[in-house]
Amino acid sequence: MKPKKKEKEFYYGKEEGIFKEIFLKEQNKDLLSSVIEASIKKNCGKINPYHIKREEFHKWMENISSGMLLQTDIGIIEIRVNLDDTKKTREKSLILFLDNWDLIEQRRKITADYQYIQLNFNWGMIGDEKDFRDITLGTEDNICMNENAFVRKMNLEKFIGYWREKNVEKIDEYKYIIMLGLDWEELEELYSYTKDALIKKYMEELKILSENKK
Repeated sequence: MKPKKKEKEFYYGKEEGIFKEIFLKEQNKDLLSSVIEASIKKNCGKINPYHIKREEFHKWMENISSGMLLQTDIGIIEIRVNLDDTKKTREKSLILFLDNWDLIEQRRKITADYQYIQLNFNWGMIGDEKDFRDITLGTEDNICMNENAFVRKMNLEKFIGYWREKNVEKIDEYKYIIMLGLDWEELEELYSYTKDALIKKYMEELKILSENKK
């Protein structure tokens, strides 16, 4: 009896490494823009890497967020893609947010027209009924110190739920976020429904990565 053939592994954008490989390519800035703009409901304009020089003992932070800090027309966007929403994940994201905020604030004045947003695409936000939650810097009295610097936690299970429920309004609004968590058959269905060129491009990039033996 022949051994059962091992099923080929397929990768998806819900994994941070794959997200970086696809969305941080120079030729895929249109894909990156689509995901950011669907998340913040604003046109982010041009996107460029934003480099922060850290002290040597902060090197571990640079490794964690390497390449995921971006300069746009509305300010700085940091992206995190988390496969869970555990206490450890939340603490790591908050440490990065506070440290980056401190270094950014030293460089430039954050005005009403300028923002620093950490976008967290999170799995495992079980029981949370909201599409996303914003966490702002605050004092002990819970007074917001700067509403233009905040963490936005995107509830990916919630978005995938809209696809499974065939919620047309939400699918049209969040299709570029929904695509991050769909398997291949569902991606084909989403493209068939939307006929969206960017979703097709994302699928092509996923296929190339999944066929790369390295």
